[in-house]
Amino acid sequence: MRLLVLASLASSIVSAQSAELAIALSVRDALTGLPISGVELALNAVRGQVHYQSPGKTDLSGNFRFEKLAAGDYQLRLTKVGYLGSDYSEPERIKVGAGTNSQEFTFSLTPTATMQGRVLDALDEPVSDVYLHAERLGLAAILAVSEKDGSYRFENLAPGAYRIVARVPYSTRKKAIERDPETGAIHGYPNSQYYPGVDDPALASTVALTGGERLDGFDIRLRPTLLVELSGQLVDGVSREPLVTGEVELASEPAGRPDETYARLRVVGENAGFKFDLLTPGRYSLLVYRDGVKDASPYVREIDIGKTGMPDLRVSVPSFGSIMGKLIVPEKEKNRGPFRISFALPHTSGREVTAGPDGSFVLDKMPPGRWSPSVTWFGYFLGDPRGPEDLYVASIRQNGPTRFVTVGEGAGAPVEIELSDQVGQISGIVSDEKQRPVAYAFITMTGDRFYRLTTNAEGGFTAKAPPGLYTVSAQPGPVENMQACADHSAKVKVTTGESSFARLDLCRP
Repeated sequence: MRLLVLASLASSIVSAQSAELAIALSVRDALTGLPISGVELALNAVRGQVHYQSPGKTDLSGNFRFEKLAAGDYQLRLTKVGYLGSDYSEPERIKVGAGTNSQEFTFSLTPTATMQGRVLDALDEPVSDVYLHAERLGLAAILAVSEKDGSYRFENLAPGAYRIVARVPYSTRKKAIERDPETGAIHGYPNSQYYPGVDDPALASTVALTGGERLDGFDIRLRPTLLVELSGQLVDGVSREPLVTGEVELASEPAGRPDETYARLRVVGENAGFKFDLLTPGRYSLLVYRDGVKDASPYVREIDIGKTGMPDLRVSVPSFGSIMGKLIVPEKEKNRGPFRISFALPHTSGREVTAGPDGSFVLDKMPPGRWSPSVTWFGYFLGDPRGPEDLYVASIRQNGPTRFVTVGEGAGAPVEIELSDQVGQISGIVSDEKQRPVAYAFITMTGDRFYRLTTNAEGGFTAKAPPGLYTVSAQPGPVENMQACADHSAKVKVTTGESSFARLDLCRP
């Protein structure tokens, strides 16, 4: 009995000790090696372990200590304005062991870059209220706005190459136009211009920044370019009478900043006229709304505007049609509903409808065009352990197999959309340069559908997917650069009811 009590007491002591581990953290500047104070820290247990979180900040010496931890794997988030912390990449992974009561970890944070200068016109005069965007692949654009003296400043830029886009407000552009008295040609600033003063994004140069760099005196000069006008009239495609209830809007390629340049406007007068000015020559989509309903889908007319503009364009707006059809769902999957069918058309907000109990659906007032359908369902939000990858669109039929639903004037041919739950599986493992498994790497799968997933603690992964050919690659963080990782990707064919295997090398773009 005494031995049993002593054993129980010893077990309690060991258990208490193993549950009260600690880690000491030190955070340093990656460039100077100096301590960083005020770094916000948050600790979370990974996956199925007991959740733990105790936010804190490093002291003046760059140190912080977490107490009373259980052994296991943790995610540590480090964030501080002016540094590349966990808001730029994935959290750090640390393992708290049971063999010692205290462990020490040191982390280095790279400072972000800044860039500043002035926005100037063709005469080197400052231009205010210009919206500047620093764009980098895989990251959200950073915004800066020029002040009255033309000055601007980008802060918290991660190291890398940036494309700088200047988006000039319509009111500023209107004041700056110049008309050639001999030819009548108009020159001024476009809605969007790319450094170093080019209108085509394909000709833009990039600005490379390193960690902690302070790039001063980097001026952005706006260059005048040829501007043209588009004017015309809307007519009803059946009656040939002016469509006085219509509204028009422009969508440009590449997309410009939404403002009066492209804004939706009502036609004017008994002739249903319209006019857009300060446009650069190029390809546009003219969006026509028959009755001015705010959320209605428009009729889309593609137009190419040349160097002389496009005056007196007559747009015949066809009657809108309808889509009606049936959604076929496997009997055992019908509890996944309600099912919603969405139809997308370029430059429009799209339309959607809920299928009835028998799968039937109807959509009226649909502009003519080739609509791309998709299906969403909500059963898995209500406790269904299976993900949406278990159900997919297997076929679309409208006068035969198709990928698009064609809408003309009036009622079109019926549509049949069939769902299937007959999937296959992809499994695999990710290795680093030394052929070691990589835990918690980010996997991207592209094919008919797009997937994101992560490897487990042993570097493995498994995903269910519809049959087809997929390109699979692995990266250390969530920012995908598929083109840079082409050499590290694998082509994997998924077959219904079978499992395919992929061995991936970690790509570090």
